[in-house]
Amino acid sequence: MVVDITELADVPEIRASLEPLAARRAAQVATAGMLAELRETAAAISGNALTEGALYDLMRFDMKVHRRI
Repeated sequence: MVVDITELADVPEIRASLEPLAARRAAQVATAGMLAELRETAAAISGNALTEGALYDLMRFDMKVHRRI
C-alpha cells in the first residue's frame, strides 16, 4: 500500500472530529483495568523529558493513547 503524503494533511482534521466521540465512548465503557492503563500511560508521558530523542517516544505515546481509547 502506498500512502500519498498529501492525504496525510486530512488526518488531523478527521482526528479532531472523531476524538471527542471516541473519548466519550471510552469513558462510558471503561473498566477499572482500562483506566489503570490510561493512568499509567499518562504518568509515563508526564515524566518524559522533551529531548530530541523524545519525539519518537511522544509519537509512541500518542499511538498508545489512541489505541487505548
